[in-house]
Amino acid sequence: ICLVIIGVAVNFSLLNSDEEDDDENMAILVGRVGWYSFWSDDGHFSSKRDLFLSLLPVVFLFFTSLHLSIAMWRYGTSLSLVVYPSYFNPWCKQFIGTLLLGAGQLFGEGWYTAMSNIGQVSFVLSIILEMNEVDKELVAEADFEDFLDEVEAYGNRICLGGSSVASNRNGKTTTASTMP
Repeated sequence: ICLVIIGVAVNFSLLNSDEEDDDENMAILVGRVGWYSFWSDDGHFSSKRDLFLSLLPVVFLFFTSLHLSIAMWRYGTSLSLVVYPSYFNPWCKQFIGTLLLGAGQLFGEGWYTAMSNIGQVSFVLSIILEMNEVDKELVAEADFEDFLDEVEAYGNRICLGGSSVASNRNGKTTTASTMP
């Protein structure tokens, strides 16, 4: 909520300042320049306050997504049911999208608008593509659960002396007659 309030305050120029000349020059550039202009322009931080506050929500999104994308990549590499032979597997898509989001925020006035939009679109597309991997994982988990239910029914048939009906852990009744 705080980041939304900051975004609204900066984009609608609701923050007042004592230094009108310097503030007015940077206020014009808010939303049109990235971190390159913030670090390369001379001046005090007070004159760059609006620019810093306009870039702050994306920095927060970048670091949060970076943490989550690394966790998802580690899950896909070492814990998922669908195994890939390399560390550069489809689970790294969100990490790459996060890096593109961050890179899009680095440009100056000439390139910022296009590169920022490209970074944000690639970030959203990477999340959508990552959801395809999550869907594959859910299907594999459901198949594995069905396999375990069949094994349980077959084991019950063997242990209970040929009984063909068993109840699995979900309370569903399965027949073991389909097992060889």
